[in-house]
Amino acid sequence: MKKTNKMRHAGFLLTLFLLSLWIAGCYKDYGMSIEDYDLVTAFYDKEVDFSAITSYALPDTVFHIVPEEDEDDVDRSLDSQIVQQINLNMQTLGYEKLTLQDIEDGRLPDVVLLAAVTSTKNSVWYPGYPGYPGWGFWPGWGYYPGYPGGGWYYPPYWTGTTFTTGSLLITMIDPEETDIEEEKVKVVWAGGVNGLLDDKKENVKRRLVYSIAEMFRISPYLGASNTED
Repeated sequence: MKKTNKMRHAGFLLTLFLLSLWIAGCYKDYGMSIEDYDLVTAFYDKEVDFSAITSYALPDTVFHIVPEEDEDDVDRSLDSQIVQQINLNMQTLGYEKLTLQDIEDGRLPDVVLLAAVTSTKNSVWYPGYPGYPGWGFWPGWGYYPGYPGGGWYYPPYWTGTTFTTGSLLITMIDPEETDIEEEKVKVVWAGGVNGLLDDKKENVKRRLVYSIAEMFRISPYLGASNTED
């Protein structure tokens, strides 16, 4: 099916695209624990009628993005938990998950969710910094290349020095409004957490549960048949 293939391609491209923009910030150590560096945020397109969204699809793959100069040592043992927690939160909100079989049978989801993690070591990425992809993006400007500005809420900003952190980004896209040939990807919501990977695995697991739930908690407009403005 043409639409199904387009959506799959959109998912992969979107993840690479957004994660190349994600600034893996590093913070000075003022005696805080690793957990204190967690920063959970979410932003959304306020022109979208979220009450009309009832179904979603989520690939069982978590994309791992690592800068070319860094070794790919991102822990992949947590991928299944990330996917599980996203599904748990989405279904708690009343959304119906469509399977690959549903999609192959011609039933497209209202939105597609994608998860990706990235790890940077001793580096800071920002526009103009050597090695930065140069997409012309800065958090707070409220736009992505190829997407009209306005309607985004992006409260945090990232600064840093040489502290190693990890980031998780979950994006929600509208497959009907995504056109890869035209390089247009419709992002309706995104949640992120910075500072997950640099800790003991048992601690990371616990923090993942909290952080993913927090992304949805601070997004009260989400939820099947939710009429909240």
